[in-house]
Amino acid sequence: MIDKIADRISKRYVLVSLTLLLALGLFMMGVYAPWFSARAGGQPYMETKLGYLPGDLFEMAEAYETERRTLYIRTSLTLDFLIPLMAGNFLIAFSLYLLNKLPGREKWRKPLVVLGVLTALSDWMENALMIGLLSMYPKHVMALAIAARVMTSVKYLLMLTFIIIFVEEFWTIKKPAGRQKNT
Repeated sequence: MIDKIADRISKRYVLVSLTLLLALGLFMMGVYAPWFSARAGGQPYMETKLGYLPGDLFEMAEAYETERRTLYIRTSLTLDFLIPLMAGNFLIAFSLYLLNKLPGREKWRKPLVVLGVLTALSDWMENALMIGLLSMYPKHVMALAIAARVMTSVKYLLMLTFIIIFVEEFWTIKKPAGRQKNT
């Protein structure tokens, strides 16, 4: 089934997927996140912090106050739901398109599709944990905060793994035949 899908993915589809993902990502980071932060006592939108401790989440939840916590939850269920969907779609489409064009690289189809799906799922899980944390406030549920932090790390680790696989594969392809390692 993956082979049939790979045969149907066009360069245009990949570019449209990337354009939509970048447009929504730029809107979230460049417009929405600063707007939200200005209304949340200077606290950042949780998704924009790459590194944080579980205690930081409780500080942000307190600074958000009830109205901003509700707004964050609504955003997580709408805009922030679309970003992982679009990112997963792009990662899968891009990998299938490229691997379909590169002979001998079919071995990476299934693992990269799985990485794309897992990346989207980890982002949704992170969002769900943040929603749970904010919904239960003022109760501090450390397990949710720790799990949210773990899912943030997992999400970025999966994206990095995806990039490393592609860079390694392209490096192998670009190497002159005489310079490749003998095994």
